[in-house]
Amino acid sequence: MVGMLAIAGAGLVGLVKMRDEVSSIYDHNRDSRVITDLGDTLNNVDEAALQLALTADPASTQILEKDLRDNLAPMVEADLAAAGPALGDLRAEQRAPLARVARGWADFKDLWGTPGLVPSGADLAARAEISAKLAAVFTPLKASFNELFVTETNESQAARQRAERAYLRTASITLLIVVAAIILSGVAVGWLVRSVLGRILTYSEFASKVSAGQLGGQLNPKGRDELDHLGSVLDDIVDRTRLDRHYGQTQQEFTDSMQLAENEQEVHSLLKRHLERSIPGSSVTVFNRNNSADRLQAMTEVPEGSPHRFPEPARVRARPSASPACTRRAAVRTLCCNARSAVDAGRSRPASHCW
Repeated sequence: MVGMLAIAGAGLVGLVKMRDEVSSIYDHNRDSRVITDLGDTLNNVDEAALQLALTADPASTQILEKDLRDNLAPMVEADLAAAGPALGDLRAEQRAPLARVARGWADFKDLWGTPGLVPSGADLAARAEISAKLAAVFTPLKASFNELFVTETNESQAARQRAERAYLRTASITLLIVVAAIILSGVAVGWLVRSVLGRILTYSEFASKVSAGQLGGQLNPKGRDELDHLGSVLDDIVDRTRLDRHYGQTQQEFTDSMQLAENEQEVHSLLKRHLERSIPGSSVTVFNRNNSADRLQAMTEVPEGSPHRFPEPARVRARPSASPACTRRAAVRTLCCNARSAVDAGRSRPASHCW
């Protein structure tokens, strides 16, 4: 995205510069056409004036005078008026030839005069003198025009060169930005492949193993982004599934052991071991309510320092065997004690007795 924005910005700046340079070229071409038209018209005036000075035929003289007065002279005036604004962006010294051209044209109009360029009945010597005067006017006029034409041509070429440089500069900047964008895109793709895609594949493989029942591994993510949070969630799911499976196995083992117990004392011992195994770090004592004595009677050993150790420990009469009814009652007490122990473990306190 950043690369595309950079390319668009460079292209926009380049287009603006190219538009300015193209506009400058257009203006110079228009100015060159104005100067060229002025030069062509001055040449036509020079030729018509020379023909008028050398022609003795009255009809031809009249035609040349009419063309010079009605067509060529107004065209020169119009071209001179258009050349002033066209050359307005030039420096004063560069516009100086245009002023000399205007003065030369004024000199020609003075030479031409109101009666006409050549008086009627002028002999060959008079006509030669007029031709020399015309040459004296048009020679510096044409030199000034040529200087003006060269100046405008140089300006046009300079505008074209500026446009070419602007194009090359814009193309170079755009190319550099494209190359930089490609490099950055490659780096970003490499980072995604190495960092993100690798973790996605690892998490996908781990989830497939978990769904297949393989709970031996752990992801242990180190970062804090969304993928690492997903890895932590998968680890929690595996931990809970492993604990549930372990609890189910211990419950099944306890149930199977209960079915094989031969007497009540063995049932109490199995219950004690089962609870201590289910609740790590706990110490369990199984009590039985003695209804005749209205007190609790420890059926397993009470640990030293336990608050449930009575000052006068009750004597436990061993029973040689347990009847099926006793075994069932012991199983009921076992399940009740197991449930109460699980509740106490969830409340972060070890279960130590059972009613």
